[in-house]
Amino acid sequence: MQKPTKLTIDIYFGERIEESSEKEFLRKLASDLAYRSVTCLIFANFFPGKTRSQVDFLVVTPTRAC
Repeated sequence: MQKPTKLTIDIYFGERIEESSEKEFLRKLASDLAYRSVTCLIFANFFPGKTRSQVDFLVVTPTRAC
């Protein structure tokens, strides 16, 4: 018998989200993932490496990253 897994959705912020559309997207994203019982990490508004390009959202699940 498989042991039930605990649902966790962790969100890490590089920079504070200022745009209302991005705040709404994050709320909907987290809600949809919880509804589907997907454990994940969400990284929001961060700068990867030394680049000046900001990544708005990166979602990492046990099976993929997007």
